[in-house]
Amino acid sequence: MSRYIHRGIRELNGEELALASIGQAGFKILGDAGAGKTYFCKNNPDYTAGANNILLEDVEFFVALKAVEDPALIKAACLQGDDFSQTGAYAGAVVTLIESDIIHGTFDKVFVTAGDLIIAHIGRSI
Repeated sequence: MSRYIHRGIRELNGEELALASIGQAGFKILGDAGAGKTYFCKNNPDYTAGANNILLEDVEFFVALKAVEDPALIKAACLQGDDFSQTGAYAGAVVTLIESDIIHGTFDKVFVTAGDLIIAHIGRSI
């Protein structure tokens, strides 16, 4: 299984951008009250089975992450550009995403701290 190669905004067509902006490409609610979870899109090579690792076999990548209900502590691996963490690398510490704030990018791996919820907008699904 190889990681999906994404060429950034120039790869997304107008229809995908429009659907992502209004949430019509679909979304997943990520988060768990009991434990922090890492969500892997289908082509992410880092996936290993485990209680706190969730494989999303029907999603290639997400294009936006939005905190709901409360601020969320998250980090995400980006297919194009820096990862979303305090250091710009996935190994860095989590970042607080304020409620209703949206971070855009092409993400294929997302960690959500226990008790937090985010909406992850699907960029491309299978």
